[in-house]
Amino acid sequence: MRMMKRMRRVLALSLAVLTAVPQNAAWAGVQIGTACEVQADGSLVQVGNIAGEWIQKPDGYYWMQEDGSIYRKGGWFTVDGKKYFLAYTSGRRKTGWVTYKERRYYMDPQTGELQTGWQDIDGKRYYFDAKTGALHKGGWLTRGKNKYYIKKDGTATIGYVSVKGKKYYMKPKYGIMLKGWMTSGSKKYYFGTDGARASGFTAVSGKTYYFDTKWGYAVTGWKTIGNSKYYFGSDGVMRTGLQTISGKNYIFDTKGAMITSKAVYKQGSAYYRIASSGAATAFTRKVDILACQRLEALGWSLPAVFNWAASRPYRKTPQTIPYGYSQAQYFGEYGLENGFGDCYVMACIFYSCAHILGYQVRFMKGYVPSRSGAVSTHGWVEINYNGTWRVCDPNFTYNTGRSGYMIYYGMSGTWRYINYGMADKNY
Repeated sequence: MRMMKRMRRVLALSLAVLTAVPQNAAWAGVQIGTACEVQADGSLVQVGNIAGEWIQKPDGYYWMQEDGSIYRKGGWFTVDGKKYFLAYTSGRRKTGWVTYKERRYYMDPQTGELQTGWQDIDGKRYYFDAKTGALHKGGWLTRGKNKYYIKKDGTATIGYVSVKGKKYYMKPKYGIMLKGWMTSGSKKYYFGTDGARASGFTAVSGKTYYFDTKWGYAVTGWKTIGNSKYYFGSDGVMRTGLQTISGKNYIFDTKGAMITSKAVYKQGSAYYRIASSGAATAFTRKVDILACQRLEALGWSLPAVFNWAASRPYRKTPQTIPYGYSQAQYFGEYGLENGFGDCYVMACIFYSCAHILGYQVRFMKGYVPSRSGAVSTHGWVEINYNGTWRVCDPNFTYNTGRSGYMIYYGMSGTWRYINYGMADKNY
């Protein structure tokens, strides 16, 4: 009888605890456990309080209720705000990995507490949702300002990873996605603000680089891309404009492509002849610079140059050739600088400009019939035009008003050229 009364008092006291004591309160050395259920979004919802305390057995920890029995329903269980998972049937507190409703969780190996956030487990890094504790599996993860890429097994990627055809690099130790420059050995790499590794032409801080399309490193030195050649300095920056490389001058356009095969090309205030190799040689002689300036003013047109030479006022020209000058150089410079002269000057204006444009030309001297019936000394130009040697005689046009452009010897309506030959072997 006394035993029955005692049992009724214990039952009444237990009911009072379950209904009146807060979850985290202590009651005569006894704790309050809360059974929980996982919702669709992974969150835990309390479904009831169970007074008791943890007890240790040889195979682990269990929740012993007030009446001395073990709570064996299993599932999620909360004590003092800490989450645990109890094995079904036995009620043993789980440690390590737990799989529940296709989600994975990790319980502290010592305390059995549910782990959240970043955890290093067996040398690998994992992330568990801060609210639910569920393992983040597969795809991108953003935490604060940092991004990570998580593999399908839940481990954080370290090093390179390919995602939708783009390459990314996750830093060692923590797996944070890299942005900006990275140096590996002698190679440099760049990762954009989205973390993708740069490939091909890429602008960085106002400078252009080219990153190898297979391996991603910044190219240095010469590089042929498509049909053009480019040059990238030791810093990887694409060069433009006039550059001296290995003792030779080269010119690159605003997009970095090397200029090639130009009879004349203006860079800044200077003029250059550019070989098929790209090597650029500056025109430095006065006659060449004057010829370039005249050609530029006339739209780089050979017929326009001929007409301009043929329209120069006729003036007697000093015939004394300065030391170091060829005849063509002297007469061409004189006419281009002064804008007038005799037949030699008119011929050599055309000669000098045609030379700049890359034509093969000869300054010729000989004789032509004069109005008196005698012959007069005369100067003109032979030019190789499309593989055929032709005559260009500005003074003939000046005197007759007829075309002296691209005529040939013996042509009807032109002068008869006699006893002629090249005035200079070298220009």
